[in-house]
Amino acid sequence: MSADVVTPPPVTPPKITAAPAAPAPRPVSRRRRWLKRLLPLVALLTLGVWFAPMVVAKTSLRNRLAQKALADVRGTVDVGSASLGWFSQVELRDVTIKDEAGRTLVSVPKITSQKDLFDLARNRADMGEIALETPTIAVVCEKGTTNLEVAFAKYLEDRTEPAATRPALALRVTGGTLSITDGDTNKTASIEGIAATVGVPASRIEQIAVKLTASTGNLDVDVSAGDPLSIKLVCAGLPLEPFAPLLKRADPDLTLAGTLTANVRVTQSKDSLTIVGEKTLSAKQLAVTHPALGGDTLRFASADLSRVDVELTGRVVTVKRFDLTCDAGTLSAVGTFNPAAPAGDAVSAQVTCAGLKLDAFAPLLKRLDPDLKL
Repeated sequence: MSADVVTPPPVTPPKITAAPAAPAPRPVSRRRRWLKRLLPLVALLTLGVWFAPMVVAKTSLRNRLAQKALADVRGTVDVGSASLGWFSQVELRDVTIKDEAGRTLVSVPKITSQKDLFDLARNRADMGEIALETPTIAVVCEKGTTNLEVAFAKYLEDRTEPAATRPALALRVTGGTLSITDGDTNKTASIEGIAATVGVPASRIEQIAVKLTASTGNLDVDVSAGDPLSIKLVCAGLPLEPFAPLLKRADPDLTLAGTLTANVRVTQSKDSLTIVGEKTLSAKQLAVTHPALGGDTLRFASADLSRVDVELTGRVVTVKRFDLTCDAGTLSAVGTFNPAAPAGDAVSAQVTCAGLKLDAFAPLLKRLDPDLKL
């Protein structure tokens, strides 16, 4: 007997449903494409701007910028090193200016700014305070001028109409030295221990204020620069030799020596110059040499001007008070001197003297009569 064969029912395969088509990608907008391209460029520019001060400080660009800033200086400018950052003080080291002959004119070991670089770039109308530490200025007097004037001649000769305002600036100097060299004799004298402040207001109507002190001769000077110009000079035992080369600007044959003690105010306006001794004006071991003295030297162990009030208007000298006491006697005078007037009217004066030693003035009187004996 044969077994029955069971046939399984047919298997129906499951229906395969096609997956839905993915949505088409949205087209990238033109703005987003440009943004993606510009982002790396912006990042690169930002890094470049951020590191630009450091690049300038560490490369020769610092000297190029310094030379461009002082392009009108007749000479060379060099910055030894610098520290620059957008949010840190500007610091320059070993700054030197040399004249056309290669002589060092200005040397400043360190210059710092009160403001950071970002503030200086943002507001150029107010430079804040600039500090100069132990600067040295070496002036050489020769050929009727100085290397300082020659180097900065273009700045001194500027005839352009100034603007109503200027960048406000406060300058502070500590431990400075001024050396003055006579180019004919190569003799050098120095004024040391200089401390100074200079205040330059934004308005040109306001006066520039200068305050200067020096350990040499206990020098103390106050200046208000404007119209009028006012200078107050106080000193005690100030040696005159350092200034002798500068006096040669007025007269190349003049030689001056001695020490000066003074408390005097000088005022200059457009039309007049006034000198007033507020307390005293005295000199010790004063020696004056000039060809007008016939080769002689006018000498005084001491000369005190207890009161002096002199005014120069044009070429007319008006002596309102002049009280001199010296080892040659005492002399008081008031009057006027007008070189433009006729010979008989050029001098009008009242002079009072007591115990005057004429031999002390022999070098002057001999100019009137070489054969005069006193």
